[in-house]
Amino acid sequence: MKQFFIVEPLVDPVSMRLRGVEILTRFQDQYGKFYPPDTVIQSMSNEERCLLLREQVTAIKEKNDFFTKNNLLCSLNVNRDMIECINRTPEEDCLLKGMNYVRLEISESLATCELHTRTKLIEALCTRFGKVWLDDLGAGYCDISMVDASQYELIKIDREYFWREAKKEQPFKGLILYKNKCNKIVFEGVETDEQLELARRLEVWGVQGYLFNSCKLIDIESLALRYD
Repeated sequence: MKQFFIVEPLVDPVSMRLRGVEILTRFQDQYGKFYPPDTVIQSMSNEERCLLLREQVTAIKEKNDFFTKNNLLCSLNVNRDMIECINRTPEEDCLLKGMNYVRLEISESLATCELHTRTKLIEALCTRFGKVWLDDLGAGYCDISMVDASQYELIKIDREYFWREAKKEQPFKGLILYKNKCNKIVFEGVETDEQLELARRLEVWGVQGYLFNSCKLIDIESLALRYD
């Protein structure tokens, strides 16, 4: 099975400028069939997940000039095994050394950890790496209480949760709670102009979704820097 990386734009809903990208992995067999990334990664061994992390970081590093020249961020999803790999690597050998534009996103699987273990892992990662993002808040397996466990630079609101709230007459009544925890909020799953306008009205920091075209990481130079 082959794998390749794509980039999903993270956009400022007001200026419509590109703020950064999220790196996602796609898995495809020899017949062209795609497999769900979460399922494939879950089936990997600890060593295979750490190898995937190294391959992702290496691929990102090859585009270092693009990120630094355009002042863009690059987020990377990590699960428990990947976090442990980062935490136990000596400082001088750190995979992300010198890549100040990279941000790590806490993965879905980490939210199923026992609270003490989860807190210990995240605190160690924050101490070591500094800037960590929380992904998929509102998906059901993590909520605002999880944010108390550590200090996050940015919070992403789950796509389906966003869709449900966007349909309400008074959506996101609890958004102030999230902003009290973190002033950088991102709505995932933005696919229409109406959803984009909602994001503007609620003054969130960024948006992601099919409204903005993605591309392969290898072709990132073709990505638009503005979407207006």
